[in-house]
Amino acid sequence: MSFPLHLRAAKTGVVLALFLLLFALFSAAASQATWPGRNGAIAFVRGSHIWVQLPSGKQRQLTSGDGADGEPTYSRDGRQIAFVRYSGNDSDIWVMNSDGTEQRPVTANDGPGLSEVQPAFFPGGRSLVFAQLGLAGGWTVSSIRLDGTEQRQLARRAKFPAVSPNGRWLAFTRHPGGDRIRLQDLRTGEERQLPSGLSQQADFSPDGRRLVFVGQRPCGGKEHLRLSILTIGLHDPGARMLLPTCHRNLIPYGPVWSPRGDRVLFARRDNPSGPSDARLQLLNLRGALVAGAPRHRGFEGSPSWQPLR
Repeated sequence: MSFPLHLRAAKTGVVLALFLLLFALFSAAASQATWPGRNGAIAFVRGSHIWVQLPSGKQRQLTSGDGADGEPTYSRDGRQIAFVRYSGNDSDIWVMNSDGTEQRPVTANDGPGLSEVQPAFFPGGRSLVFAQLGLAGGWTVSSIRLDGTEQRQLARRAKFPAVSPNGRWLAFTRHPGGDRIRLQDLRTGEERQLPSGLSQQADFSPDGRRLVFVGQRPCGGKEHLRLSILTIGLHDPGARMLLPTCHRNLIPYGPVWSPRGDRVLFARRDNPSGPSDARLQLLNLRGALVAGAPRHRGFEGSPSWQPLR
């Protein structure tokens, strides 16, 4: 039995449409399953509270109140945000859902003068690391579960902690002691120093192979040191500069990788006396500034970029 020409053409069109639909659905599922996934919201500090800019460009305030909040950081699954809540001369680590609900403390100060800052999640999202400044002025890095239990010291004379995506490596800056980035193997406890130079505020790339950080480098002569954003592999012989600049008043800080690992988001301040000129900017891996960062000025503190699977 044969079909008329117009019916055969219609049948072919239906089959082709079904094939394209199935192909699109399969491609979307495969894309969503591929690490590191889509780029989500950007958390930042404005007016002493935590805000987010959604991928649509819309901005929302997540925290409020008389106190001040800072240093937001997303969990690896993007569902939680850890942050610092300041009260007088003290500060504690808090955590909340990524929409701002269920805000609750993780650490509790034992007395005046103790400060817990710089939180970073372990990959599983049930624990985090943070830096503590003690009464004697010494820095330590510790881990703690989100329910406030099982606090454990990981490194002395250390601050600016970060945990690799596979949970094996702890990066931190030794202070005092050279202000260099060190890597601690969390399985064995062994440590080694990276050839990063004067450095701080490291963040692991989504694949865990590189770090981006703020460092000091000579500019216009060895006697002039300027802050810049650099990147280094875990086994590289040296760091590579991403943001070369000789502007004395340009202060970059808080660099973080995009969830795709193809860009770096950072805060910059061009007026050392205050945050009024602070803004967020994006770098590609060739060191060029690109569009896409939240546009409002007056940001304070370090940003964080939400991973989406």
